[in-house]
Amino acid sequence: MTRLVLLVPALAAAAPDRAGLIEAWEAAMRHDGELEAQADGDYRYRSDAIGYDGRLKRLTAIVRTDAMAGEGPYGMQASGSVDFELSDLPAPSQGLQSPGLMSWKSEHQNFVYDVDKQAWLSMSEWARALRGQGEDEQASGRWPEWLRSYGPLFGLFAFLAALLVGASRQQRRVRALMAESHEINRMGRENLDRAAELRDAQMAATQESIELARRGAAALEAILAELRRRPPA
Repeated sequence: MTRLVLLVPALAAAAPDRAGLIEAWEAAMRHDGELEAQADGDYRYRSDAIGYDGRLKRLTAIVRTDAMAGEGPYGMQASGSVDFELSDLPAPSQGLQSPGLMSWKSEHQNFVYDVDKQAWLSMSEWARALRGQGEDEQASGRWPEWLRSYGPLFGLFAFLAALLVGASRQQRRVRALMAESHEINRMGRENLDRAAELRDAQMAATQESIELARRGAAALEAILAELRRRPPA
């Protein structure tokens, strides 16, 4: 069991609730970076692994236990996810993140509460722990052979599913940004059309004023000409 304990960096003693999930997420973030809580509730995060030094905002922390009565499959008692954003990423990176960054973020978002270790584990740590169970003699009588063989594969599938969920979320954000851009362009075209209509109306009013002035001048000239033709009284 010593090897299994080494696979869990500072995540023990976390409870299977939202507060414990957040503690485990913070520990996982500090495992490959520097995470400092700020007074406004956000964080300052620095990581050489992804080349980032800036603000981090935690968006949601969700614990799911409804589908698990007591101890779930493979020692899973609860699952959780913590969504966050790196606020100081360049604007293009916020809309469409690279596959490497999405994979890193997914690994730091999704957790499983292991009932044996009483700790939240990331998906990759959980898969390694399942693989290590096959090498523990005490666990050999507890876990069936098919579970020791396919447990890591199940963990890999779960990790890939989480990665696909993250990619789908990014695609929805991109579509939302594209829809917003389309709406802005539409409103811009409408404003241009209204400006053109207003300009045409102003030109028409100016032309009408000029025509009225010309007619008035002609009428005045006609009156003066008529007065000049009349003999003096």
